[in-house]
Amino acid sequence: MLQKEWLTVPILQCLSLDDTLAFWELLGYKTTYYQNRPYKYGVVERACSALHFVHVKGLEPGKSYSGCLVTIKDVAALYATFTQSLRTHTGKVPITGLPRISKMKPGATRFTVTDPSGNSVIFVTMGEADSEAFNEPEKEGLTPLQKAIALAIRLRDFKEDPAAAVKVLDTGLKKAVNELNIDLAHAHWIRSELVTGSDPCLEPLKQIRLSAEELTQLKAKLHINEDIAHFFAD
Repeated sequence: MLQKEWLTVPILQCLSLDDTLAFWELLGYKTTYYQNRPYKYGVVERACSALHFVHVKGLEPGKSYSGCLVTIKDVAALYATFTQSLRTHTGKVPITGLPRISKMKPGATRFTVTDPSGNSVIFVTMGEADSEAFNEPEKEGLTPLQKAIALAIRLRDFKEDPAAAVKVLDTGLKKAVNELNIDLAHAHWIRSELVTGSDPCLEPLKQIRLSAEELTQLKAKLHINEDIAHFFAD
């Protein structure tokens, strides 16, 4: 096996070094380096992964983009750890403003933590799953509605743009002709979650009939275990 000879370490900007390091410590990182002079600089580490920060006077958090990728084996488990830590220490899981953490739907391959200085650290599933999810809309053989669903998921999970995802689904549903019931249900379910932020709206689903096999397939697509038959037509 070829041993790596180079190591690249991004240096992220911050307005308050102490506040930034404290935020990452809240998520389970440990400060392993800190200096005040000749300039403020700090490092936090977790599981052999390090984030480096340098103080920049006059920085306006959120006005420009900076960040990095962290690839890990179990993104869902880390997301659960981070959100639980935020609830424990702050009483909430912030999804807007600074700091914040993006929503991660079951089955998603990534999520983003944006710290008090506006740095976006994207935690990504190690391996091919993330790129496969991103490239899903380009797969051959998709129906127009299946393509719209895949594109909406890309906009939701990769672009963090739920409004654009809803527009794509609205267009796909409006133009849907001879689409499978399971795909109609899938599109309506995702759209409703994007709009309401939680359970799907009942009315569109009540018009759709699904067989027991289709219900099982839909649950797998949505990565849920509970019974969903009551949402659909008898």
